[in-house]
Amino acid sequence: MKKKTAALISFLFNPSFTFPLLLLLVILKAHLTFDQEKLILPLIFFIDLVVPAILWTIFMKKGWISDWEMTKRLERINFYLILSFLFFLGTMIVYFFGNSLAGNLYLIFSLAFFLATLITLFWKISIHLLVDTLFINILNYLFPGFFFLYLFLPPIAWSRYVRHKHTPAQLLGGFLLSFLVFWIGWYFLLRS
Repeated sequence: MKKKTAALISFLFNPSFTFPLLLLLVILKAHLTFDQEKLILPLIFFIDLVVPAILWTIFMKKGWISDWEMTKRLERINFYLILSFLFFLGTMIVYFFGNSLAGNLYLIFSLAFFLATLITLFWKISIHLLVDTLFINILNYLFPGFFFLYLFLPPIAWSRYVRHKHTPAQLLGGFLLSFLVFWIGWYFLLRS
């Protein structure tokens, strides 16, 4: 039962699900015009969701990654480098066609992911905790009062540990990197 519960939590809070929701919330809450949303949403959907899904499928078929969660650190590197490029491309689109709020939030996410990618060159870090912590931080920035969502982070970390996907240090690393990048980004980009 413990393994099944851990697998369910890990699946429900997978960055493949939380990241698109985060993108949507940022775009919809950034006070863009309807024309800006109409232009940005399809571009971002394609660049940062469709293209990565296609690439993931290719990587799986070629045997460059062995499982859905890319458990092996070395399998993550090339895929994450490509994702980092795509996220920065998405950031430029949001800055160019959107506004600074949306662009700054997107930049914070892109920087956190890129730093996690650099760390992955040498050490495995939890992308689940990184993305889910960023999601909660940004959600609380956009909609103050959602602090209770931080209570979801321990079960997510537990699920990753129970499934032998990460060590406690890797989980803490994802959490701390996310917090650090968000708060530095808030200080330099978001505070008024």
